[in-house]
Amino acid sequence: MAQSEQITALLARVAALEARLNTPPKTPDNSSAPPSTGQKANRPEAGKTQRKGRPGVTRTLDPNPDKVHEAYAKACSCCGARLSKADQPDVHAYDHIDLPPIKPVTTRVNLHRGVCPCCGNGVSAPPPANMLARAATPFAAAGRRIEAEVRAASVIASDETSARVAGKTHWQWVFGGATAIRHVIAPSRGKAVAAGFLAGARPKVWISDRLAAPAGHAEQHQVCLAHLIRDAQFAIDDGDIIFAPGFKGLLKRACAIGRRRDELLDATLAKHRRDLERRLDRLLATCPNRPAGMKLKWAIADCRAKLFVFVTRRDVPATNNVLERALRPSVIFRNYAARTIMRSPPTNRWQTA
Repeated sequence: MAQSEQITALLARVAALEARLNTPPKTPDNSSAPPSTGQKANRPEAGKTQRKGRPGVTRTLDPNPDKVHEAYAKACSCCGARLSKADQPDVHAYDHIDLPPIKPVTTRVNLHRGVCPCCGNGVSAPPPANMLARAATPFAAAGRRIEAEVRAASVIASDETSARVAGKTHWQWVFGGATAIRHVIAPSRGKAVAAGFLAGARPKVWISDRLAAPAGHAEQHQVCLAHLIRDAQFAIDDGDIIFAPGFKGLLKRACAIGRRRDELLDATLAKHRRDLERRLDRLLATCPNRPAGMKLKWAIADCRAKLFVFVTRRDVPATNNVLERALRPSVIFRNYAARTIMRSPPTNRWQTA
């Protein structure tokens, strides 16, 4: 009996692993994987192009050059006759610019000490504050101004990525309004970080991915359609032909309407939003033929009210692209640092000079 149960469990495990083998790989086109992880196609051979002619241009000469070098030809290159300065009245002038050599500035610090003539206690001069210590106060003041500017915005977006702090995993959050972006390092990825940053403020609209932590902090929530388009592509790669293709097309249609908002009346935008929601209703009534498509459908059913907020609110973008770009330098630095550490040879702690 025990052997039969074990065989049944193993067969179920094998079936689950075989199902995973049929799952498409995560790529930058169908997930949130960074573009650097994708396979780059070879570029086609570039043919030679004929350069178009244009009038010649030259750099304006410096009105006060540091030095002037007069260059004269000694002899004719054709017949070899000797030439004098008087034979060369015309001048072709250009500026040769050299950067000065970089030289470090060394400051010798002498900390004086002595004995107090009053009490006889030893005294020593304190060292001058370093650059980071001097910058801490103005940086903190600027950070508070940025925080206040973001909190006052009617539309706030957020995103986050992992960060290492003192050997432990933290999270780098970015909160952005129309005119400012604030970076925050926190040990948590939970709701408390966003709530603490807002400090009681409640914007009209919040923009983010489908992470639960940013939800509930604003009157309305717009989810990033770029993330959903990639999720739909993953379901398509998995073989769903029922829900995912139509849903991806619907999101692209919505983004196209968003790009034309400046040309459309409010009543027209409201009509477009109702049409998008009717199309979504028809898609949600279908039954996807693959697990990835079914999972996507359930997720969309839970957040359907957060898909098309941007259509009728002109100050709300359809994606969270601005915040993703704000995080990108940190992600590049983090990945570069990780690769550098992995490639570094091990250090022999017992090696002596």
